[in-house]
Amino acid sequence: MKTFSSSEKSVLDKCSVGASFVYGGRTYIITNSGKPKSSAGEPKTDIYIEAKNDVGSVVEFKISYKQPNADFFENKLGAVRAQQIFGDSWKQNVIDLTAKIKDKFLNKKLVYKKKRSRTDKGSITLGWKFEFVDKGNGELSSSISLTREQKIEVLTGRKLIEGKRNAKVNGKIIVNSGVADFILYGGNYKDVQSIIDALVPAEEYSERVQIYFACKALNYRTFAEKWDGDRHLCVYVEWFENKGKLDYKIVFDKPFVSGSTIAAKLINSMKALAISTTDDIMKCNIADWRIVNVDEEE
Repeated sequence: MKTFSSSEKSVLDKCSVGASFVYGGRTYIITNSGKPKSSAGEPKTDIYIEAKNDVGSVVEFKISYKQPNADFFENKLGAVRAQQIFGDSWKQNVIDLTAKIKDKFLNKKLVYKKKRSRTDKGSITLGWKFEFVDKGNGELSSSISLTREQKIEVLTGRKLIEGKRNAKVNGKIIVNSGVADFILYGGNYKDVQSIIDALVPAEEYSERVQIYFACKALNYRTFAEKWDGDRHLCVYVEWFENKGKLDYKIVFDKPFVSGSTIAAKLINSMKALAISTTDDIMKCNIADWRIVNVDEEE
């Protein structure tokens, strides 16, 4: 994210007010530029540019900026956004997609007494978030067949709620400034002209991009007593106390459940068993020792 923010700032700096470029055979001067912001969440547009030519014609460029090392198109997906993309069948669509990789969920470690890859020691999995990405991303990932309209929606956000569509640029609300029209991909750009020349219309980009879905874990970090916010979980772990042991069930048919709700159930179950951290989890107080990671991996 630091790399992305730095690159994004570099692009914005080159698109400052007063900079000029040629577009469609005419010279334009930038009259407004900035990063759209919304209190309702992230809009799709990362960079907004308004420019005017010598006869007073105005053009807007609403750009979704994608770095090669930033692979997601849509993260933190919830029910509202899923319906905007899939329509009224959104729930079954998500259930069917996660069912494709059900065995992978069932084979995952859920309790981490030791660090494993990027999962911290002391973590207990609450469930998994649903994301759209541009390549197979980790174990819990697979290709997805979207219609052209669905791809365009993922890229542009035309159906986003009003607060995200009509975002603020430099403190002023601009209608549809949060809806992306162009994709800008990667690279170091020397000036505003090279940026404009590299823009790809979202409709054109949708024809050549393959979209995948990936499920990323939301973990309760027992030593810190924290988790990364109230994320919507497409698949979740129902934790409960059962005959003096911490037991669980992975639930596939109820997207998108609140991560905080699942965390509260886990914490209550742990308290009932006098478990504070994963250090307290032993073979005698957990129903299935196979889900416990006890080997450290870097």
